[in-house]
Amino acid sequence: MDTLPSKNKKALLAVLHSAGWVLFIRLTIPAGRPVDDIFFPLITGIEYALLAAYFYLNTFVFVPRLLSKKKTVLFLGITVAAFVLFCFAVPQLVRYCFLHFASERPFGPEIPARRPHFPPPAGD
Repeated sequence: MDTLPSKNKKALLAVLHSAGWVLFIRLTIPAGRPVDDIFFPLITGIEYALLAAYFYLNTFVFVPRLLSKKKTVLFLGITVAAFVLFCFAVPQLVRYCFLHFASERPFGPEIPARRPHFPPPAGD
């Protein structure tokens, strides 16, 4: 890979990262899962975007600035906090918000809960 020009290295790295994420997502979403939740693709997309953000933040910020400078305890603390935030807290908040808004009644006229009662037609 050292023989490639810098521009080609970046393109190859981008292709490899994209292929890796596609493979990761494909392997972690169960095949044939019935999608009964209309927000499933959106929520799942947000969760994977947060996971990617955590990965790249850790790779390009935390490791070079903390771990390479022998600040191991600070690195572990920030990494664990970021992991909990990105992988548990924020996705739960996103799910809660979507479920809350999905359970809201749509705007419009009130529809009675049951049909009005009409007497049977006369003549029988």
